[in-house]
Amino acid sequence: MKSYYFSLIMPVYNSKETLDKAILSILNQSYDKFELIIVDDHSTDGSYEISKKYANKSKNIKLIRMENNFGAPHCMNIGVKNSKYEWIGIIDSDAIEPKNWLEIVTKNMQEGIDVIGGKYLYDRDECKSYFKKVYYFIETHSKRLKDEIYDKKNYREPKIMGGNFFFRKDVFNKNKGFDESIRAGYDRLFLCNAIENGFRVKYVSNLFVYHPLYGYKNVFDIFKRGYTFN
Repeated sequence: MKSYYFSLIMPVYNSKETLDKAILSILNQSYDKFELIIVDDHSTDGSYEISKKYANKSKNIKLIRMENNFGAPHCMNIGVKNSKYEWIGIIDSDAIEPKNWLEIVTKNMQEGIDVIGGKYLYDRDECKSYFKKVYYFIETHSKRLKDEIYDKKNYREPKIMGGNFFFRKDVFNKNKGFDESIRAGYDRLFLCNAIENGFRVKYVSNLFVYHPLYGYKNVFDIFKRGYTFN
């Protein structure tokens, strides 16, 4: 099997509550051919010091600190420009990657695929409220579990979640990076632009990261996403 090397970009801003677990989940990967580039967006809560602690211990970590707060798209662009490998992975500072996460990516590499990504999964123990339990059920049993390839012939918005995808550098260059004029939705826009620019995007059903259920106040917020079921 061909060996792949990854540059993993983690934008960080005031993430001290989740950062230790996020970094450790990367350092504990069973597949170790990667560099982790942490781009701290001028955190004020001690996140930078946490990142520095790990950077001082691991040769796989490169730490960059912004002089001002510019937003996640800017941090991603800086991270990619400072990366050394052809394949780039985007990860969140509040997500936990399973130990075999990178292994799953390498097993799904194939000729003609330019972007690979998956979904978020939620820890059942974290889903204590009723609406979060409903959300957990929806994520687990929806049609989002089916593999699919997107290109110009099969153009729809990819099911891939923003903090769990990989792309080749030529995709980044053709897309002209991440759009820094917006603070939300830049990852979805990047994926759609990749398809528009002629690249092939692969959704992998068993490629997931654990992610907190932030941003949902009640059960009605869940159904606004418009899931369909088998």
